[in-house]
Amino acid sequence: MSVSSDSSTAPSERAIADLIRRYAPQADAAVTSRTRLREELGFDSISLIELAFALELAFSLRPISDEAAMDIETVADVVRIVGQSARSSEAAT
Repeated sequence: MSVSSDSSTAPSERAIADLIRRYAPQADAAVTSRTRLREELGFDSISLIELAFALELAFSLRPISDEAAMDIETVADVVRIVGQSARSSEAAT
């Protein structure tokens, strides 16, 4: 898996977008950094929590709080949260 330039352990935006597409209720929509998860991909509160859990498992992240998951609006938000969680996981080890 390729990595983003801001952290040596953070997953790439493409890997994150692929996972989002896999969990999206409306998977046929294009996924870019500006894609809105609720409006364009059909995520609801339950599917956002499921996505957060899938991200944690796929990328060995520290737990993403339900509150943080509910604040996600765009793919860019997911990338930011994953990057923060990856950095905090790295600091904890």
